[in-house]
Amino acid sequence: MNEQFILKTKQIVREWMATLSVKELVTNKKLSVTFERIEALLSKLEEHETKGLGNERYAN
Repeated sequence: MNEQFILKTKQIVREWMATLSVKELVTNKKLSVTFERIEALLSKLEEHETKGLGNERYAN
């Protein structure tokens, strides 16, 4: 997966989250959990992408 894609997706998710009010985020637990899971998944993908690039660098 492309690191730029991951970073762009994170940016889009954060921008979308910023359009919601604090009240919406606090009162809607499912929404909050969904955003937390998306952030966690994107962080894992970013970490995996970074490790993959590092391994390729040493392989060449």
